Amino acid sequence: MGESGSAFEHVPRNPAGSFVLYLYAAIYRLMRQIQRLSEAGGLEFDEIFNRYPFLGDYYLEMRQHMPEKISWGEGGAWWRREIKAWEASSTEHLPLRALVVEAGLGFETCLAFMITGLVEEDSRFGTLFAELQEPLAHRRPTLELVGQMMIEEAVVGDTDPWTVCRPLLDLGLVEAPNRQAPRSEWLLRVPPLLW
Repeated sequence: MGESGSAFEHVPRNPAGSFVLYLYAAIYRLMRQIQRLSEAGGLEFDEIFNRYPFLGDYYLEMRQHMPEKISWGEGGAWWRREIKAWEASSTEHLPLRALVVEAGLGFETCLAFMITGLVEEDSRFGTLFAELQEPLAHRRPTLELVGQMMIEEAVVGDTDPWTVCRPLLDLGLVEAPNRQAPRSEWLLRVPPLLW
């Protein structure tokens, strides 16, 4: 850590730098969900990495900035803390920070926005989402999947899927085009103009 008190002092303090940090924090939450499912016996963690080698590239990139001995359970709080420290040293307008501060969104809700947009950033996430949501065949994440990724052991109850995603829907930051389906199966997408 340097003067900023953040592990990300090398990241430019501008909207692009902020986008990258939130993107990696969102990908970390996705990987954490895969790790949880693996522990529960639903998926083999290493097998997912074998089938989706691009995840390994993202993982290696983010791990070089994270503490060596950090556990999966500690990682979500670490990302939140480090991003907040990085943002505190920026005087430039950061749109994602503005969503948290000015729109009153929680950090987890902002990450839910980023997770919803992952398929816009890298289409390979769509195939992974479809596998994680089987038997549904959706390439976009559902409200349930996005919300489950935001659940951390320490705050269960405060981060249920509806609580996390509803502000995004209410503000029009994400859309659910299939609202006739059960709410847990609503597909979430970021309007193209916002991404």
